[in-house]
Amino acid sequence: MKKLKSLFIATIATLTLLSGTASAASIKLSVNGTAVTSPSFIQQNTTFFGLRELLNALGVGQIKWDATTQTVTAIKGDKTVTVTVGKKQVTLNGKLFKKLEVPAQSIQNKVYLPARAVAEAFDYAVKYDSKTSTVVLTNGSSTLITSNGSGISIPDLESQSSYKQKALDKLSVKLKDGKLEIIDAWSGDLSIQKIQIMDYSKTMTTPLPISPGYEGITIDLTSFMDDNGKPLNPVDGEMYFTNVVTDAGSIVRSETYQANTPTKADEAAVDDIKYGYMGSPIVLEGDNLVGDFSPKPAFTITQIKVEDSYTYTPASPITIDGQNQTFSLPLTQFKNTLREDFKAATGWRQPYKVTIVTNYGEFDWSF
Repeated sequence: MKKLKSLFIATIATLTLLSGTASAASIKLSVNGTAVTSPSFIQQNTTFFGLRELLNALGVGQIKWDATTQTVTAIKGDKTVTVTVGKKQVTLNGKLFKKLEVPAQSIQNKVYLPARAVAEAFDYAVKYDSKTSTVVLTNGSSTLITSNGSGISIPDLESQSSYKQKALDKLSVKLKDGKLEIIDAWSGDLSIQKIQIMDYSKTMTTPLPISPGYEGITIDLTSFMDDNGKPLNPVDGEMYFTNVVTDAGSIVRSETYQANTPTKADEAAVDDIKYGYMGSPIVLEGDNLVGDFSPKPAFTITQIKVEDSYTYTPASPITIDGQNQTFSLPLTQFKNTLREDFKAATGWRQPYKVTIVTNYGEFDWSF
């Protein structure tokens, strides 16, 4: 396990820095003979540089950032170039200029642009010097603008993180009682695309929204598989690294698995079962035992007992959910070990004890 942890930490470090890039590289940038310092990486044979560093070096006089659409608008003279994070179109003066193989990226609140497409939109020739691992951009009129240049309309683009990204930073990720609990406390409308726990992963067939609120969502840990199809079987007290990939980027959490700690959703479900709509959800109506619940997560009933001696075990579990919130059972369904029916006494009596056995445990009431 220690070896796996070391390998996973190294992997997560790469994921955190590159957010899914295929390979990192020490790629240099030169513009009109001037070396430019910029973070960079390569993905699918496309070289990316930091937005600010690249556009400043290209002499772009005005940069606009739309946080809602994640769109960068770069204006230089009579050229207006737009690039949107996650989309493969580069437009020049409102018309499609180039279709990208890999779209612009947002990694830890910093935007990276594909160098060739953006540079060519501003009439730069692009070459790659393999001996020095340098992308060389040249034209006859570019002048370098510093990051404090008066022409830059956004003083610090990287700090203009969207609300979703802020919500991602505050995401609560816990491993409890056989489940992964994820809570979006900031209500950022985040959707999960993939989750990796150590060597085990789960990819969503469709993005999974994280419902805002107290309980969030829970996912069974047995649904996470390794490359051999083996399900995750966590060890109580062991630390696990979890990488959650969402529509706002990815985030890594290191958490200790707590085998006997209920999730927030479980706690909410228990409250729903205990109290129903108002107070006890179990009542006696004529010769029927009636349950009336208001569950958020669904639960199942596998057995009902009256006075511990009379039991009813359904042929298949009774499901209580948003559409099926009640049950009504004749008292004649409840039998003791002698197969005698339960008969409720009339008139003054002590309350009867009722116990239901569910997937969340046993619950007792009196009626």
